[in-house]
Amino acid sequence: MKRTKKKETWAEEKLRKLFDKKKIKYQQHCYIEGLEVDFILPGKVVVEVDGYVHLKPEVAKKDRRKEYILQARGYNLIRFTNLEVLYNARNCVKVINEAV
Repeated sequence: MKRTKKKETWAEEKLRKLFDKKKIKYQQHCYIEGLEVDFILPGKVVVEVDGYVHLKPEVAKKDRRKEYILQARGYNLIRFTNLEVLYNARNCVKVINEAV
């Protein structure tokens, strides 16, 4: 998987630091079949951290397409909002651990 040089958001940084602290293996800002994902974890688990821009209809449509393609390829896609990660990151990690 190719890694991008995309700058991480505050929420992505917080989640990354929790992954490091909990020793959860991950790759960040990678491409899977031409689709950029925020994190990929063992067991074909993809984690996306969505900001307010994902509320726009055109972005939401792209998100649904990405989700369909990834699920068709056997990936389990988990989405969190920035606010979920920033204010309840430990619960996010709990959800992720259950999926991995």
